[in-house]
Amino acid sequence: TQMKEVVAEYEKTISELIADKEKEKDTLKVDVERMIAEKDQAVIDLQNVESAFADVHRKYERTKQVVEGFKKNEEQLKAYIDEYKNKLSRQDQKYQLLKEHAEEKLEEANKEIDNISRSQEAEIAKLTAMLQKTEMKAKSLEITVEQKVK
Repeated sequence: TQMKEVVAEYEKTISELIADKEKEKDTLKVDVERMIAEKDQAVIDLQNVESAFADVHRKYERTKQVVEGFKKNEEQLKAYIDEYKNKLSRQDQKYQLLKEHAEEKLEEANKEIDNISRSQEAEIAKLTAMLQKTEMKAKSLEITVEQKVK
């Protein structure tokens, strides 16, 4: 009987060990399935992150090209501005020279007009004096003629 008890106890212990191993095996199987699911989710997340990174990188490259285009345009526009400033400066200098030249010519013309005016005034005064002298001679001759006629 004692042997039966020991054998029964041994069988019970073996059964418990087998049951524990089965539970542990089931637990491990659940853990493995959970970990596989987590790994699969991590792989999906990684693919999503890689895809998003690739999109961001493409957008970054496009934006970088756009910015480079803007910089080139800005440099070109600055060059145009400098060129037009220089042209404006040269045109301004030409304008000033022409203005000064025109003012000089206008001043010369005004002096010439003044000289001609003075010359004509002197001529008019001279002719007026000659006319008065001639009129006086004519009157003197008339008087002389009248005196002779009387």
